[in-house]
Order: sequence, then structure tokens, then C-alpha cells
Amino acid sequence: MGTQLSGPDPDVAEHAGWQESRPRKGFFTDTSICIGCKACEVACKEWNGVPDDGFNLLGSSFDNTGALGASTWRHVAFIEQRDDHGDLRWLMESDVCKHCTHAACLDVCPTGSLFRTEFGTVVVQDDICNGCGYCVAACPFGVIDRRIGEKDTKNVGLAQKCTLCYDRLHDGMMPACAQACPTESIQFGDLDELRERAGARLSTLRDAGVGDARLYLDDPNDGIGGGGSMFLLLDEPEVYGLPPDPVVTTRDLPAMWKQAGIAALTGPQDSVTERVERYRRRRDRVREVLPHVTSEGSFYLWWELPDGLTPERLLEHRVAVAPGEGFGPRGAGWARLSLAVTDDVLETGLERLGRALS
Repeated sequence: MGTQLSGPDPDVAEHAGWQESRPRKGFFTDTSICIGCKACEVACKEWNGVPDDGFNLLGSSFDNTGALGASTWRHVAFIEQRDDHGDLRWLMESDVCKHCTHAACLDVCPTGSLFRTEFGTVVVQDDICNGCGYCVAACPFGVIDRRIGEKDTKNVGLAQKCTLCYDRLHDGMMPACAQACPTESIQFGDLDELRERAGARLSTLRDAGVGDARLYLDDPNDGIGGGGSMFLLLDEPEVYGLPPDPVVTTRDLPAMWKQAGIAALTGPQDSVTERVERYRRRRDRVREVLPHVTSEGSFYLWWELPDGLTPERLLEHRVAVAPGEGFGPRGAGWARLSLAVTDDVLETGLERLGRALS
């Protein structure tokens, strides 16, 4: 279970190595009572020392933060809707890191900066993060990001996201955003209890005729094993900018590695000698056609362009070459030709070069 990458996992902290794990903590955000005051955003920034990320209105709503990011750990979305009768309504939703049961950001972190806490949350250790950005690409929600700013900006260049106020949890306090929410739209507590509250609230709304109400990330059988943050929405997830069926991006790694291993054991194998000979043969073929070619690497050749021939003109004849300027020691007037192609592609390229030279 410790290396499980998908499916329900009721004991994530224990499986992460905590011998004395605590009840898993999380958020339940009820968007039906969110008033868009942004108290949660302000409280989060003040407590965690998160810098501002701009005060420019987007032009599409009253929102000025736009989305979650390295300097926006809570984001209140303003969504304006009109029905078929022209009546207007606002959907407001305070978004946050999902603290996934199966967190791809944690899975791909090469330094161990991202870790699972005893509360089941996922936290970045600033002093270990090397800013590689692997976690940014892995997150299916686009939550985590590297902080951009001046050199004196706090944690600039490092991956940053909501910690669910890990320091406050240690002192028995609730996260700053939940503490500041005036309508209790953001509720904090034990995750199992929050699921019960969410189900009861959904039933209440549907009994009141709110047929579009639905829960999001409350199901341990979904693509991320259920979220540590769950939401009650009043429309489709896509309306709020949320993926409708999120899947942890590392779910299929075991199958991928298995297929790679099978391919390595059963697929055609070229020896180093065979590969070197193939590149030499292609190099010699190029030299038959082109004057002034000098070898500059194992997989490419440098070609001194004849007078009047430019990389731009070669591109007009659909000849794929890289201009010499900016690539290694060669400058303008040189082109780089790759030998890491098939024989057919090489012959086609030489034929096009012939047309360009004529």
C-alpha cells in the first residue's frame, strides 16, 4: 500500500511512514454560501507571508488574481451567468489545493521537498525545493507553480502552494482561510466528518429544488483517490475551471515501466558499433552532395552555406536545418544538419537541398 498510485487509501499518512498519524484533515468548501468577499485570500497571504501577484483587474470579472498559483494559495472565482430568460446570477467559489490522496506532485519530486504530513496533507519544504518544476507539470489541477518575482521576493523560483496551514495545525488551530470566512463557506475538520457534512448539505439543497448542486472530489474512488479538499458546486466543474474527471498523472507509471522493460528485453537492439557505423554512413552520404561539410558532433554536421544561400531560403524548400548562429561555435553562414534521422528522410532532405542549390 505504501507505493499505491491510485484507488482509495484511507490511511495516507500511515502509508507515507508516519507511525503516529492523526485523523486526516481537510476542507469542505460550500460555494452556495460564498459571498466573494476574498477574506480567505487576504488571511492566507497575511498568515503565510505570501506576496501579492498583481492588482490589475482582468476585465472579465471583479477578480484580480485570476487563478491559483505560487502567490495565490486561495483564489475566489467570480463567474457571471445568464439563464435563458436573461436573469443574472453570480457563482463564487474559493478554490484551493486539493491535497490529493494520490498526489502526482509528491510522486515526481526528485528532492523530497514535497512530503505527506501526519495530517494527510501535502506540503512543500522550501529549504529542500530546487525549483525544477516537475511538480508543476504533474498537477492535474494546475495548482502548484514556481514563484516569479524580484531577487528579494520570498522563495522566488521555488514551488509554492497551500500548506493547509501546517504550522497552525500543530498548535490545534484551524487554517487562516477557514478562520476568516464570515459565512463558513470554508469548513475545516476531519475528512470523514466533512464528507458527511457535504452529503447532508447536498441533500438539503436538492430538497430545496437546487437540482444542479453536486459534490466534487468527495469520492475516494475517483481518479485521485478523493481530495483532501472537496467542494459543493452549483454547476458543472468546467464552469468553475475545474477538470470534470481528474486523474493523478502518475497513475499509469507501473504499466508504462512494464511496457518499457518488455520493449527493452524483446525489441530490436542496435549495438553501439552499429549506431556509429550508421551515422558515419550518413555523414559520408552528405559529403558526397554538399561541399565544405565539417564534422562537429556525433549526430550532426556543420555545413558552410554557399554564397546567396541562407537558412531561410532552405526552409522555403522545406529543408530542415538549424542556423549556425546561436548553436555552438559556428556563426552566421553555417547550418547544422542532423544525422539522427532515417535513411529515407536523409535522402529526401538531400534531394530538396539539391533543388535549393540549383
